[in-house]
Amino acid sequence: TKRPERMEGAIGPDGSPSGTGSQPTFARPRMPGLQPDGLITLHNQWSLNPAGSHLELGDFPVDIALAPGGEYAAVLHSGQGTHEVVMVHLKDKSIAARVPVPQSFYGLCFSPDGTRVFASGGEYDVVHRWNVGSDGLLSEHATIRIVPIKESFVVGGLSMSADGSQLFACGTW
Repeated sequence: TKRPERMEGAIGPDGSPSGTGSQPTFARPRMPGLQPDGLITLHNQWSLNPAGSHLELGDFPVDIALAPGGEYAAVLHSGQGTHEVVMVHLKDKSIAARVPVPQSFYGLCFSPDGTRVFASGGEYDVVHRWNVGSDGLLSEHATIRIVPIKESFVVGGLSMSADGSQLFACGTW
């Protein structure tokens, strides 16, 4: 992280920029997000300078899972915007699929053979499941209820057994 310049130039002994006697000038605050120069400005005006290339996906990615074979990554978003699972084709950095969900929190995993992906349903006490096509498209959505409706179980982590026969869900609270 790097702090932005808040003032242009140095302050001289008389309190003016570079001792010229004029009033100091302040840099205009930047809106948070990706800037034209490639920096990412945070809400507090600090900046991030990412290495390599990046792909803007959503407002709050909370989890990422790499598909077996490494061709795709699934990204789970749980911010103020749309809660969704985004499938990214890693070779060309394109979005293969975007699937909204009513609510998510943290928890995302692939089946060992890569044919299914599972995502947390957050406070809705469910896990979402999709089939994954060879093109990265998600289909045949189903929900898996974790506890009876009158109970509460916020799914906050997912993992699958090596043979794909059991899905494990962590209850956050």
